[in-house]
Amino acid sequence: MGRTSHDPEELLRQPLIPHWCLRRLDKKLERPSPKQVDAIRSILNYVTEQPFMRCRGKRWSFVKACEEKGDMSHSGKKHRCDLCRCRLKAGSGTKGDFYGLGPETGHLGVGFCWKCSRALTLRPGVELKMCRQQVKNLQIYGTVNMDTDYSLKVAQEEAALAVRSTEARAEVTLLANEIAHVRKELESGDAFEYVKGEKMDLSTKTRAMLIADLAKISSKLGLDGLKLDQDNYIHADELTRRMPEMMTLVFNCMSKLEEMLIAKHVRGEELETSKTPQDYVREIFRAEMQTIWASAKTGRRK
Repeated sequence: MGRTSHDPEELLRQPLIPHWCLRRLDKKLERPSPKQVDAIRSILNYVTEQPFMRCRGKRWSFVKACEEKGDMSHSGKKHRCDLCRCRLKAGSGTKGDFYGLGPETGHLGVGFCWKCSRALTLRPGVELKMCRQQVKNLQIYGTVNMDTDYSLKVAQEEAALAVRSTEARAEVTLLANEIAHVRKELESGDAFEYVKGEKMDLSTKTRAMLIADLAKISSKLGLDGLKLDQDNYIHADELTRRMPEMMTLVFNCMSKLEEMLIAKHVRGEELETSKTPQDYVREIFRAEMQTIWASAKTGRRK
């Protein structure tokens, strides 16, 4: 990006309008329209209604507050996590005809938001280069591989869920063992009770009532239902047998998506569907996967 023009009409045609030039425009630029936002999603290889990634900048106010409390875990320049990362959308608030859809869009969906861009004092040419590279990466690899923080967060949530499930099973098992121990003592005649301060053997009536109550508790716990149900698992052979089909399906879907994207964005051709290429291929993939696994057998092998 060369020298910035002072002409308002020329500024509106620039891929990125520097924030110090916005006051030179005849009118304030509005937010991107829903149609422009949908077009950007399509360009960036997003599916319908998929939210944009967050800005790659940091919330330095949060970092400073943590440092004042003695927490230096967010202080590194290269450190980015869900807590200290900027809350705004990538490219939000920027202006310029970056996508060829109008100056209202800026580089929404990639790069830094307007706040972080100002704080970092990035030169327009450098910022544009970064954004164009990110667009290219998104079109090739998709959003999940690009947004490592999101992937890490999903993995952490899944791991935490597994830990909670294991802890819950352990607690239920411990309770079941305690119930079995108490019931054994009741049936063996070793239990006793205090009547008016005196230690006495349990009466037949009291013993029967306690045993009945423990039986009800065991029934309500549904211990059998909380144990790992082996009948709901799929044997490894089922997965091994279907792996070649799944690999072929993935390859075909990737080729189909690439073909549709080139036809739409490079050659400008009409597609065979009104859906985005991502949504269309996604439906094909889901349907074919259901077909592949429809005949899968569950349970232990005899």
